[in-house]
Formats: sequence, C-alpha cells, structure tokens
Amino acid sequence: LKTNEAIKSLFEQFDTTRNGQIDLQEFLKQLRPPVSERRQKAIWNLFETIDMNHDGVITMQALKVISDLDARRAT
Repeated sequence: LKTNEAIKSLFEQFDTTRNGQIDLQEFLKQLRPPVSERRQKAIWNLFETIDMNHDGVITMQALKVISDLDARRAT
C-alpha cells in the first residue's frame, strides 16, 4: 500500500461497522467465499500478524505499520 489514502480506503472497506477497528468477522466477510479449512488457517495467520497487540482487532495504525514494514523490505 503506497499511500495513506490507499490504506484508509482499504481499511474502510473492511471496517463494515465503522468503529475504527476490523475484527476477525469483518475481515472474513470481505474475503471471497467459500473458505476452505486450509484457507481459514492462512487467513487467521495473516490476521494475527496484522493484529500486532493481539487484542482481536486490526486498527488503521496497525495496517500502516505493516505497510511501512513491507515498503522497507521492498527497498
């Protein structure tokens, strides 16, 4: 994710309750069904990686941190 606007747009797409957080259910709803058991495990691992403080939700700040780390690896 290159810009803050892109991050915000992606975040808003997943934050269907508009409470400033993405919980696992919101995260799963935005992914294409059906979700196999193998895919569920991969999704859970991804969610846990982004949920850096392990409180069960993803914030926009966490998404920005992951994006920044990814950008640093690419350079």
